[in-house]
Amino acid sequence: MDEKLSDLLIRSFDEELTFEEQVRLDNVLKNSEELRSEKKQLLLMRELIGNNKNSFGPNFSSEVMARINESGFSSGIFPLFKKIAFAGAASIIILLGLHVWSGGSLSLESILGVESAAQDVVTFNVMGH
Repeated sequence: MDEKLSDLLIRSFDEELTFEEQVRLDNVLKNSEELRSEKKQLLLMRELIGNNKNSFGPNFSSEVMARINESGFSSGIFPLFKKIAFAGAASIIILLGLHVWSGGSLSLESILGVESAAQDVVTFNVMGH
C-alpha cells in the first residue's frame, strides 16, 4: 500500500484534512479493499485503546520511590561514581605528569591550552582602540 495514503488515513482520524485530501482519501477508500481493511483495523485499535482506562493510584509515586530505596539503587551508584571519579583524577594527574616530563610547564595557560597574550594586546582589546 502507498505509504502516503496510509499516512493520510491516519491523519484523518486526528486532524481536519483539506478538501483535496479528503476527496482523494474518499476516492481511494471506494476503490481499495486493502485501505478499507486498514481503516477498520485502525478504528478497532483506537476503540480498544480508548476503552482502556488505566490510571495510577493515589500513592503511586511514593510507592515507586519506596521500592527504589529498598532496592539499594542509590547506594549502588555512589561506589560506581567514586571509581569513575578516581579513574578520571588519575588520568588527569598522569596527563599533567607527561606534560611536565616532556618539557612543558604547569602554568595556567599551558594547562588550559591557551597562548599567553601580551599585555598591550589585552589592553587594546579592552579599551576598544
